[in-house]
Amino acid sequence: MVLIKQEVNVEIVEAGCCGSLIAMTRTQYEFLQRTHTHFYCINGHSLSYPVYKELEETKKKLAVAQEEVNRLATLRVQADQALKASEQERRRILRRASAGVCQKCHRTFANVQRHILTKHAEVQHGSDMG
Repeated sequence: MVLIKQEVNVEIVEAGCCGSLIAMTRTQYEFLQRTHTHFYCINGHSLSYPVYKELEETKKKLAVAQEEVNRLATLRVQADQALKASEQERRRILRRASAGVCQKCHRTFANVQRHILTKHAEVQHGSDMG
């Protein structure tokens, strides 16, 4: 005679309709909860874990909406940083121009406008100052 001993971890579930106890493996228990598949108690009652489709769909929609909010918030922060940087650059250029600094050659002149007209004539024809 051969004796085989095997230990199995089981979940004990009470049937809500009749109170009978049902033993099942942890894997089976998790499968039934995940798939909402019907199973039966010892008295033949059909049981299943409820499907909360509306709740699950709402949670998914909320997660998608939250991801979109996070993405847009990140874009807003980046746009604000770019705006701040461009405004600082604009103020820096205006401050340097009012102090008589040529934006092309970075030298200081008493009359920057005359210097640009005589030394940097290409700026007057629409090329970039940089």
